[in-house]
Amino acid sequence: MRILLTPDLPGVPEVSVRIEGEVKEVWQYDFEAEVFAGYEVGGGLIGYIGANGFVGSKAQTQPLGNLRSLRPGQMRTPPPS
Repeated sequence: MRILLTPDLPGVPEVSVRIEGEVKEVWQYDFEAEVFAGYEVGGGLIGYIGANGFVGSKAQTQPLGNLRSLRPGQMRTPPPS
């Protein structure tokens, strides 16, 4: 399976992370910044994933570039601190 990421999609592409059967995190792709922003289901910000990996602030991210597709398993969330 492949998820196509294009600005023409209705809404924001999201990747849900399930832990023990429950959605715990949601990662949303930001087309303008070209990064993923991660949020806990309760609304708290987890951090960002860009070309330089996982970082805590948007200012630290490096754009992923011309991202067009994502295969399940390519994105991994960091282990809990």
